[in-house]
Amino acid sequence: MTNRLSKLITTSLLCCAVAAMPFVVGSAIAKEQLLSQFDLERSLTSAALVMAVRVDEVRPVRVVHGGKGSQTIHQYTFTPTRVLKGVYSRPALLMTSADLQPYGYSFDPGAIRTGEHRLLILGRSNVGFYGAHQASSTDLSYPRLSGSADPILTAADALLAQQELDDRAQLVVNIAKELRQAEGRGAVVLLAALARRSDIAAQHTPTISTVASQLRSNDAEVREAAALALARFFESDYLEDPANHGIAVTELIASLENKVPRLSPRVATLQALALAPDSVRTNDGAASLLSLKTPSETNAEFTARLDIFGGVNEGQAGEAAESIAQLISDLPLDESQSVQNSATRALARVASEEGISQLLERLQRKKLLGLESVPEIQAIGGLFEHVTDTWSIQEPLTETELTHAEQAAFLRASADSPSPELVPTLSNTLDPRFPQLRRLSADLLMKIDSEEAALALQPHLAEESNLDYKLRISAFLGRHGIDDGYAYAIEHMSDPRYRDAAVSAIAAIDRPETAEQMLEIYRSSNDVGWRQAAIRALGLLRHAPFGDELRALTTDLGHPLAPAAIQARADLGDPRVVSVLPAAMRSRSQALVVAASRAAESLFSQDAVRSGGTSRELVGLLAGLARDREMSPYVREAALDALEAADDADLNEVLISMVNDRGLERTGLMDQVQELLRERSVNVWGDVSVAYQSE
Repeated sequence: MTNRLSKLITTSLLCCAVAAMPFVVGSAIAKEQLLSQFDLERSLTSAALVMAVRVDEVRPVRVVHGGKGSQTIHQYTFTPTRVLKGVYSRPALLMTSADLQPYGYSFDPGAIRTGEHRLLILGRSNVGFYGAHQASSTDLSYPRLSGSADPILTAADALLAQQELDDRAQLVVNIAKELRQAEGRGAVVLLAALARRSDIAAQHTPTISTVASQLRSNDAEVREAAALALARFFESDYLEDPANHGIAVTELIASLENKVPRLSPRVATLQALALAPDSVRTNDGAASLLSLKTPSETNAEFTARLDIFGGVNEGQAGEAAESIAQLISDLPLDESQSVQNSATRALARVASEEGISQLLERLQRKKLLGLESVPEIQAIGGLFEHVTDTWSIQEPLTETELTHAEQAAFLRASADSPSPELVPTLSNTLDPRFPQLRRLSADLLMKIDSEEAALALQPHLAEESNLDYKLRISAFLGRHGIDDGYAYAIEHMSDPRYRDAAVSAIAAIDRPETAEQMLEIYRSSNDVGWRQAAIRALGLLRHAPFGDELRALTTDLGHPLAPAAIQARADLGDPRVVSVLPAAMRSRSQALVVAASRAAESLFSQDAVRSGGTSRELVGLLAGLARDREMSPYVREAALDALEAADDADLNEVLISMVNDRGLERTGLMDQVQELLRERSVNVWGDVSVAYQSE
């Protein structure tokens, strides 16, 4: 830490002697990467061959190209010592540095040396094997082993044993059980696998306890990984169970007493504690964490402590607010970005609206010196959603000349507080030369959703290069009586990629002649895609005279226009379409199933079928589709959307079933499921959590 910061801490009531040392990362692996670098699970699952090997020979080979250019590659001779996955029947495996570095990621051919033991995770190509696990260094892509009993091999074995298990909850339980006996980097590998499923693990007390116990490890890397995993749990736990948080916070605070001089575990621990302020506040051992007088040896620790202070004292007046205000007053304007971010954020959280004037004054001082004020803007933006008159805070910022980075920070902060008075400012940040600012501004104008906002965005429609976004803007303009996007919409309505956006724009624009134009396309076109789009548009336009034709099209579900007709009938508000939905949902045609689900969503939204036996039948069918792991994500998403519109009591059980589906991991559908669980505050372990308890 610089002497300047030491002086700052002294004058800001920290009153401590701070060692003058630069901030360095306490591990060769940055904290943000530790868990991801040791997340071997996906590579292990997809690999064709996984085995521990001994490096028997490393031979550089000089290859001359075209008589002039030369290149040195390395030829490796590996002797298998243990095969974990796949079959390898020869006594040795010969590979080159080109095989181990297939995609040009960071790889040092000379890092693999004769006599070492390594873990090879290999995929299969049309030539042979290639390196399938890509990390930031050779040692992480091909972990060095101590021998055939290395802890990484034990962890890899444990993960490979779970390959065929689809239930994510049971997977969390099984991995946590293996973690109890894991050591060293083997424990880090298992912690990474649990952190990937933090949405499940965060609500399971035995898993919380097991992960927290790893903070007692003598291995600094394990303690760091455990702290990072708990931080992810805190971020994911929308239930904020005091008991679970208390278990984790108690272990985190106790681990700070470990005097092993490694920075990364301490910083990771403090950052995790900052995410559980309620439990920190009530913990008897947390007194030193709650005081700005506690010494910090590095910037990283100091910023983490500021985050803890801000969270624990959020919304508090009195001494806490005065302390952080004094610290900000003494904070050099050119202090490190990390310190400024945490300090200004803490002031905004603790002093709330009372701190705005101080932040604005600091911002103006920095602008006079030509310094960027992103931290102050972000801190002020954090208060927008907590005040009644947002514009009173935003107005001074709109009157200040901001850099592009500052403008982007301001627009992001305003995303959830779209004051109508922002329109003139936003109209000046739609320059196509600056795509980031342009997109943020356009999004905010569409959220403001006023005629003035539409007029500001109208001249820039033609400048938009992303067709899907252009159609979205066209629909927005159409709702305000501006038909500039009509040509774009009608020209692309037959393209399956843009059909939904195009017909929505056509319906929003709703020219007087549009219905007749759609009827003409339907009657005269020989292309199924154009006719389907015309049908969808007529439904969204609520063209009632077309209803009889639509009913005729849905009498035969095998008709190629039946899916579009089903959706159009629902958009028209025809409750009689309900009679054909069950058969369509049971169809083997994905297009029919999706159309029926979308139709049900539309009808549920219109309260057309919320009561009666048919409604219950539809909900049951939709729940089955959403749960069915054999169905495509497209079908399951449509079914889930319909169930959300129905707001049926069975939705929670469907969400629990889906969040436990391992096949949905890292998909947009899983993100949607997790968001719904959060909104509805659902315990993902449901009423059967006893079945998942560890032994």
